[in-house]
Amino acid sequence: MLHLNEKNNIITKNNYDRSKKPKTKEKDFFLFFKNISNIQELWMKSIVFNKKYFLVPFNTKLQSLDLNTFYNFHYINNTNKSKKSNIRFVVANQEGSFLALISLIYLHQKKSIYINKIDYVRGKSHKILSNAVINLLEYFRKTFYINNFQILIEKNNSKKEQFFKKLGFKKNINAAFFTKPYNYFYWQGEKQQIGKKIILTAGPSVSLSESLKTLDAVKHGWNKNWNSSILDLEKNFAKYIGVKYAISTSSCTGALHIAMQSLNISEGDEVIVPDITWVATARVVSYLGGTPIFAEIEKDSWNIDVLSIEKLITKKTKAIIAVHLYGNPANLTQLKKLSSKYKISLVEDAAPAIGSSYNGLRCGTVGDFSAFSFQGAKLMVAGEGGMLCTNSLKLYKIAKKISDHGRNPNKTFWIDGPGLKYKISNIQAAFVLGQLERVTDMILMKRRIFNWYKEFLQKNIYLSLLEEKDYTYSNYWMVSASINNNSYKKRDRLIEYLKKNNIDSRPVFSPISKYPIWNKKYITNNIAKMIGCSSLNLPSGTNLTKNEVKYICEKINSYFN
Repeated sequence: MLHLNEKNNIITKNNYDRSKKPKTKEKDFFLFFKNISNIQELWMKSIVFNKKYFLVPFNTKLQSLDLNTFYNFHYINNTNKSKKSNIRFVVANQEGSFLALISLIYLHQKKSIYINKIDYVRGKSHKILSNAVINLLEYFRKTFYINNFQILIEKNNSKKEQFFKKLGFKKNINAAFFTKPYNYFYWQGEKQQIGKKIILTAGPSVSLSESLKTLDAVKHGWNKNWNSSILDLEKNFAKYIGVKYAISTSSCTGALHIAMQSLNISEGDEVIVPDITWVATARVVSYLGGTPIFAEIEKDSWNIDVLSIEKLITKKTKAIIAVHLYGNPANLTQLKKLSSKYKISLVEDAAPAIGSSYNGLRCGTVGDFSAFSFQGAKLMVAGEGGMLCTNSLKLYKIAKKISDHGRNPNKTFWIDGPGLKYKISNIQAAFVLGQLERVTDMILMKRRIFNWYKEFLQKNIYLSLLEEKDYTYSNYWMVSASINNNSYKKRDRLIEYLKKNNIDSRPVFSPISKYPIWNKKYITNNIAKMIGCSSLNLPSGTNLTKNEVKYICEKINSYFN
C-alpha cells in the first residue's frame, strides 16, 4: 500500500503534524470540484482522458441524469463513521452523452480514497469504464498525498475481482478487520511496463487549479488587474514561509542579485558561499564586482560548514550565502549566531527548500534575505520564477525599489537609484498560486518517495542516501546519494548504467571554486571535492510510483552486485 510510517520530527513551528493541533472542522476534500457556478466552469473542471472522454464533476443544479439508463456495476454501503468527503463524477463523451457514474469517498483521518459506487450505461464497452477509473485515480494520485486507494469487493464475485485486478488492484490478505462478506483491494498506481520509457530525474505535479487560475489571469489579468495574481502570490507565499515581506521575481538568481545589490555588495567586498551549489549562488556576487569566497561543506549534510566560514572571515567579508542543498536545511542556528557575532549579513539561498525546517526554524525566515525558485524542476513550479523574502521593512523598501529599475515611488518615471529588472508575469504568478495551495501535499509526496528509496536500498552497503537529521525536516526535493568509496569513475559508470535502463540521473554539483570563470585560484575543499566526485541525484519527480522507485533501486543494487 502507499501508506508508510513517517519518522517523528521535533518540528514545533510547522504544520505537518496535524495530530497535535486543536481539532477543527475538516475542509471538504473535493471542494474544488463542487465549487462550480456555471456550465463552462463545470467542463473546465473536468478530467480529460483518451482525448475524447471526460470525467465531469456531478452537479445536480447544472446536470440532469436519467438514472434509469444506468445499471449498478458496483456498490458497497460504507458504514465507516469517520470524517469523510463524497463526490460523484460522470463519465461523458465529447458529444456530452453520459456513460457512467463513479462515486468516491475521501477518508480524512486515513488520507485514503475509497471507490464507493459505480453505475454504468448498459451496452457500453467496459474498456471505457476501465480507462475512466484509472484516469480518475491517477489524477488524485499525482495531485494529492493519498495514503491509499481502496475498494471492497464481495467475496466469490470473480468477474468483478478480475475487472479491478486488470486495473492494478491487489488483494490485501491481511485486512481481516473488514466484514466477512468482502475482500479488501488496494491500488498503487496504473499498471506500467516500467523501464520501457525513461524515468526522469525531476517532474512537477500540476492540477486543474493551476490551469484555471492561469486561464483567469489570461482573460482578466490586464489593465487595472495587471498584477492581481502577483500581489496575491506575494501575500500568500510570505504567510506560508512565515516572513513579513515577499517580492516575486523571474528567478531565484534574480532574487539573489537583488539581495546582493540591496546589501551594497560592490568591488572589493567578499561574500562567503558553499563550494557545492549551483553557480548562480556565487555569480550574483561577481555581477556586482564582489569576490565569492568558497567555504567547505559538511560531510553529513552537504551544506556550508560553519567552522569553515569562520576561518574565511576577513575585514572585506560583507555577507554569507547559505544554501539549503536539495531541500536539506543548513545549520540556521549557528549561521545566525555567526552573522551576528561578526556583524555580517546572512542570505539564505532556499531555491529548493520550500517547507524545509531546521530545529523548528522554517528555511527562509532566519537570514536578512532569502531566495526561492519556481524553476520547472523545483517543488513548486512556474516554468521560471522566484521569490525574495525578508522580515526587515528597511531592506524590503530598498529591494522593492531596486527590483523596479530604481524608480522613485513618489515621482513618475524618475530613476534615482540602482535598479534591476527580474519580474515575474501575472500569468506565471497565477500558476504558482495553484501550486501553493498543494505545497504541503507535494512535500509529503516527496518525503514518501525518499522513504521508498530508503526501503529498497537499505541492504546496499555501497551507497549512502543524503538523509535529514533528527532535528531537521527536509522536503526531499531531490533524493541524493553518495558512493561510499568516493569513486568518481564508479559514479559516472552508475549514471551510464542507469541511462541504459531508461533511468535518468545526474551528478551532484562539482566544487564550483574549480570553474575556470573566476579571476583567482582557490584552495581545494576536500569534502566538497569528495561529494562532488562521488554523488548523484536520483529520479525524484513528484508523480513517481512505488513500483518505479523499486525498479530504479533494483537496477542500482544489480549494478553494485
